[in-house]
Amino acid sequence: MPKKPEMVIYRPKAGREAELLALVLKQWPASFKAGLATSEPATVFRTTDKRSGKVGFVEFFSWVDEGASTKAHTNPIVGAVWGPMMPLMEGMEIATIELMTSPVRAKAQPKRKAPAKAKPAAKTTAAKSKIAARPAAKRTAAGPKRRPR
Repeated sequence: MPKKPEMVIYRPKAGREAELLALVLKQWPASFKAGLATSEPATVFRTTDKRSGKVGFVEFFSWVDEGASTKAHTNPIVGAVWGPMMPLMEGMEIATIELMTSPVRAKAQPKRKAPAKAKPAAKTTAAKSKIAARPAAKRTAAGPKRRPR
């Protein structure tokens, strides 16, 4: 039977977040030790609701097969973790998950040609008159001579 990926959302009671997290982090190791979870470790996220500010935890992991989650309810190793969790939670949501898109790989973008450099604007009459007013020794195409530093 194929593995069965799941997502569990744990909703802790106020002030019990740290205790619940400690148990959530033990859930996958216990399930794996009991032979019920795959060898791929669980991924656990801490969430904070943007509106209420309430904290939660989301866990992604996979059971070895369809029957593993049912067996977990009677397994003493898993029960040692799940039992103490219940009084710490306001609620819990369990969902079987299914990937609906494949990972997108970035394609190499074709190199774009650099935009053509704009030609410098023609000097205004005022700028021309300033250049003409300078002594001939200081007038050059590049502007006044600069002293070396």
